[in-house]
Amino acid sequence: SFERLLAPQEAADRLEAQLVRYPDVPYLREHLLRISFDNGLFDRIARFVDAEANDPEAIEVALEQFSERRQQLKIVEYYIDKGDISRVKRKLSQAPGDEPDPSGSLWNIADRLEGKGFAAEAREIHQTLTTRPRENMWDAYFAGASALRLSDIAACLTILEEGLRKYPEAVELRHFYLQMCAHQLKYDRYFSFMESLSINPQHGSRSVAEFYIYAMQLDPLIAEAVILNYKDL
Repeated sequence: SFERLLAPQEAADRLEAQLVRYPDVPYLREHLLRISFDNGLFDRIARFVDAEANDPEAIEVALEQFSERRQQLKIVEYYIDKGDISRVKRKLSQAPGDEPDPSGSLWNIADRLEGKGFAAEAREIHQTLTTRPRENMWDAYFAGASALRLSDIAACLTILEEGLRKYPEAVELRHFYLQMCAHQLKYDRYFSFMESLSINPQHGSRSVAEFYIYAMQLDPLIAEAVILNYKDL
């Protein structure tokens, strides 16, 4: 169909034009809603459902057909952008289903909330991420990131260490842990912990210079931070 060949905006434009000509064809409406939803064109959905876009109830009813949890979380982001915090809270309070909400999705929602000035609501999500069961590497990663966002450096390091004990080959966790140790000048803690995992950081001595070299391999900006912090030594 043409919607597969066109940019989402243009495809939606053509579908909407077809609906004006054939308003009683149900699949045109379904396609317009689907392509608009899949591409984040929520304002178009709102305009299509309610020309004045001032009836939140009508818009909410239209969005209810997207019932999968991942879709509902996408709708949460739309309500955040609209500043409709009551609907955000209601959506988030609903049971996620058989699987818990992905940590990355919740992190993105918290980040979006904070960007829109809803700091308390964002903080609540970050607190949840730090305390809920960590079933995979990304749960540990975002739990550590949330602890950092809450300014709890000690908890962040502990969470990352717990994650690395469970997922010692997770490059993302190792990189994050290196970043934290470098920025906090905890190079001795880093080497000691990595050695306890039998992961050789490729440098036997615990010198600042060797930590700098290893940091440089993963992230030159981290290595620069180490040098700046130790420039007087």
